[in-house]
Amino acid sequence: MVSPFLQAKDTLSRQGIDLQVVDTFRHKSVQKEQYEKSFGTPKEGLVAHPDSSYHPKGLAFDLAQIPEMKNPKVAEVLKEVGFIQSRPDDEWWHWSLD
Repeated sequence: MVSPFLQAKDTLSRQGIDLQVVDTFRHKSVQKEQYEKSFGTPKEGLVAHPDSSYHPKGLAFDLAQIPEMKNPKVAEVLKEVGFIQSRPDDEWWHWSLD
């Protein structure tokens, strides 16, 4: 994950965009806590179970939810280096390896 991430960061930097990430690896216990806290809230069904989430596996990251990270160039470069969005319509910030 590091190599494609650094490649994307470098490519975007040359385009004047600073790739900003707010969340990467998440311990399984933290994922479990977030999953359980989502029950009965609008996030229920959106937070992955700790056994299926890519964050505890070190295979996912979340971009900062700021306008600069919504720039179409960011998504284009991340896709070019092999990252995917599992739910681009409601979690545009979440990226992982396939």
